[in-house]
Amino acid sequence: MFKIKKNKLIKWGVGFFFTLTILLFFDKWKLYKEEKPPTPKISIEGREAPVVLYDYVWNGTEKTNELTQSSLLNSTESVESLSINPYSELQVSFTEKPNKLSISRWEPGIEKESNEQEKSSYYISNRIGTGFYIVRAEWDEGEATYITKLNTKKIVSYQQILSPKKGGYTVIGLDAKSASGLDISRDFLDANIRAGIISGELDYLKRAYPELNIKNFQPIMY
Repeated sequence: MFKIKKNKLIKWGVGFFFTLTILLFFDKWKLYKEEKPPTPKISIEGREAPVVLYDYVWNGTEKTNELTQSSLLNSTESVESLSINPYSELQVSFTEKPNKLSISRWEPGIEKESNEQEKSSYYISNRIGTGFYIVRAEWDEGEATYITKLNTKKIVSYQQILSPKKGGYTVIGLDAKSASGLDISRDFLDANIRAGIISGELDYLKRAYPELNIKNFQPIMY
C-alpha cells in the first residue's frame, strides 16, 4: 500500500512540475510579446523633451498608426510641449544603441515629413510655434517611431523671414509702400538661402522690426 501511495505522489509531482513549467513558459512568452521598444532620451539645451511611442513592431507584436496631422495631435494631446530657442540642437540617445536612427520634422501644411537625417542629432528650425519631430529607430528585435512636441520661441521680429536651416543665408529687402506686408520666397525645405521683402511706410517698419535698425530707405536704381 505504501508503494501505491508513493507512485501516486510521484505521478502527482511529475504532473505538477509539468503544469508549472507550462505556466511559466506561457507567462514568459506573454511578457516577451508584451515587451515594448526602448524609450529614447531626447534632450535640448540640457533639458529633456517629451517622448511619445507612436507605433512599433517588436518581438512579433505590431502596433501601427498612420502618420497624419490629426493622429499626431491626438497622440500628443496630453503632452506639454518643450519651449526652445530657434536653431537649438536636438539630441537622441538610447540605452540600447539602435542599428539605424533617423530624425525628421513634420510639415503640417503639406502633411508629410521633411529634412530627414540619419543621425542622432538635429538642428531645430526657426519656425515659430509648436512643431512635431519624428524619431525612427531599428534594432534586431524590431523598429519604432517616436514623436516629440516642441514649441519654438520668437526671438526677433523678422524671425519668420530667416532661413529655416541653421547656418543658412537670408536676403531681406525693404519696399516703401503705403500698405504693410511681408513677401517671403517659396520655402525650399532643403535650401540654404531664403529671401523676403518687407513693405510698408518707414515709421511702420521701424516699429515692427526694431532689430533691423532701419533709419531710411536706400533707393536702388535699375
